[in-house]
Amino acid sequence: MIHIDDILGSNFIDKIFLMPTVLGMMFIAKYMIQYYQLDRNKVTAYILYSSNFALFIILLKFLFNDIDQGSPYGYIISDISLVFIAISVVYLVAPPTKNIEYEVLPQFIIYYGLYLHVYGFDIQSSLLVLSGLTIFWLVIYVLCNYKELISKYYISYFFLSIFITLAAILVAFSQFDIPMSYVLGILGKVLAVLVIAKIAIHLISIIALMYSDLKKDAYIDALTDTYNRKKFEEVLKEILDSKNVPLFSIALFDVDSFKCINDSYGHLAGDYVLREISYGIKDTLLQEHNNGQLFRYGGDEFFVLFRNQSGDKVKAIMDDIQKNISEKDFIYNDTLLNVSISVGVSEIRDEKSLKDIIDKVDKNLYVAKANGKNQVFYM
Repeated sequence: MIHIDDILGSNFIDKIFLMPTVLGMMFIAKYMIQYYQLDRNKVTAYILYSSNFALFIILLKFLFNDIDQGSPYGYIISDISLVFIAISVVYLVAPPTKNIEYEVLPQFIIYYGLYLHVYGFDIQSSLLVLSGLTIFWLVIYVLCNYKELISKYYISYFFLSIFITLAAILVAFSQFDIPMSYVLGILGKVLAVLVIAKIAIHLISIIALMYSDLKKDAYIDALTDTYNRKKFEEVLKEILDSKNVPLFSIALFDVDSFKCINDSYGHLAGDYVLREISYGIKDTLLQEHNNGQLFRYGGDEFFVLFRNQSGDKVKAIMDDIQKNISEKDFIYNDTLLNVSISVGVSEIRDEKSLKDIIDKVDKNLYVAKANGKNQVFYM
């Protein structure tokens, strides 16, 4: 009689709990590569990501061997199905990226090299191992290119399990006889882990969506659907702390005679004006792809932040926006409102504090107001 431990392994649960820890470390390392923008060159990015991937999968395999010492299948072939599962889970979790399926190839080369070192070269064995690795790579290719479709149906995980099991069996069969009972056991193990991973990923995505909604509520101004003061201050701090944004410019504007609009037509009219201005500016920034972000700072005051843009360029952008607003028909309750904005623009190079930056651009806005309103001032 075959005991369940003979199929799953005596330390199966320990290994399953170990996988998220090691894979989590791998994702942290990948995030660090992205955070420090070490992946700007395609060749460098491939080397870094594939090396990171290989390093932590090798670490995982080493820990599996350390937990389950003396496996009859040897340290190269033992737990190959769990290693394949771990790699598959990485691709299930990873966001869609062009050609990401090729990052796993260096691992296959390393694995085959170690296999030859331990068992030597034999045509039949090599064909079995290479066939297993090829089938598994095709599974990865399908995961990368049809992830959305796969995630919709549990039956997809059954078919994935069949091919992952086939790949693992071909590798193991290159050196050992594998009874059918073990094949079925491995299939069940692969299917069970993939389904658990699918459920876990689904739950994580729900939590992430809830967190995203909460974060949006914290950073979005309810009236204008733009970023709020809190978000502006955080983004500005990030830029000041970053070494990758040597130059940026800021525009500060408010609505001319906004108090008169509120007093004459009511606060709902004022809300209407702020919404229309916000929607119009966001559309302009989106269409022109100029790295501009709009923030409502408070009342009728707004900031527009431009990364890696000179003050002259931003003044030209804001001139067009100011002109469009002054020429737009703002009609509220069949009444044509006279709406315009005054804008101050500053290029930020040496200022290192939030207060200094706001004071600098606020002075330029004051000059625009003093010069007659409905204009942009940059100095």
